[in-house]
Amino acid sequence: MEFTLQDFVPHLHKIQTISLFESRPDIFPPEEMRQISEDMNDESTPDHYKIVATSNNNVIGYCGAVKSNDNSLWFIDWFSVHPDYQHLGVGSSLLSNIEDYLKSLGVYEYSVQTCSCSGESVARSFYTKNQFELKNTEVDGYAPDHSKLTYTKPLK
Repeated sequence: MEFTLQDFVPHLHKIQTISLFESRPDIFPPEEMRQISEDMNDESTPDHYKIVATSNNNVIGYCGAVKSNDNSLWFIDWFSVHPDYQHLGVGSSLLSNIEDYLKSLGVYEYSVQTCSCSGESVARSFYTKNQFELKNTEVDGYAPDHSKLTYTKPLK
């Protein structure tokens, strides 16, 4: 399966990227979709790096990394790969590209947050397979019985 990674460009990728996230209402509820839609208005900046994976001019994956407000930590803000393209290396390629960007800035570690709910089991498995380690669990951090899990990964 062939795909390419490209810088996110709103006028080229916004509609398809939003649709990618909207296709998973079990993971991205309306309040998160509002934030995702707002974030898709802007191109990458030095503090918010955004890339897409495309195949045949269709967005099949998106990943963004943003610098935290205290300017010392980076984290994945939004990340999704279309279910038809999972387990084909798309997600790992997106992460690898993000990591290369962060390494070029001298970043030594970054993080991602996900939920303990059953709908996020694939994401948790993916992060673990990509050498992320669970660093923190905030019980009921998202909602009752939906703990917020923070994974971190050192960059070498």
